[in-house]
Amino acid sequence: MATRFATRILLSCIALSVVAGAAACASHTPQTQSASGRVTVGVTSRGPGVASMTFTVSIDPAGVNVPIKADAGVYTANDTPAGTHTVRLKDLPGRCRVEGNGEREISVSPRRSAVVRFVVVCT
Repeated sequence: MATRFATRILLSCIALSVVAGAAACASHTPQTQSASGRVTVGVTSRGPGVASMTFTVSIDPAGVNVPIKADAGVYTANDTPAGTHTVRLKDLPGRCRVEGNGEREISVSPRRSAVVRFVVVCT
């Protein structure tokens, strides 16, 4: 008897959920999730002549290839497709080097921001 009662309550709850859910779906427009995020790349350099230098930032496979100021540059790529990307700092003069690696792998999530920071030392 207790099992039948519990079954009736469960079925009533399911029926109510279906009716309430259908009403909710009918009154709201479905929202689509953006399949892209944002990548911000920052560059800080020190050493002689960095104020006049420009490097290049690439983000692959997003197809980004842009100049960035060497002394204190920031570049933001909005609408970067979600997924794994490689961010590279390129076109450094021979007398400059990136602390750490000049190539970073990042993961971009929908509607989220990923930040990459490069520090460059020039002699």
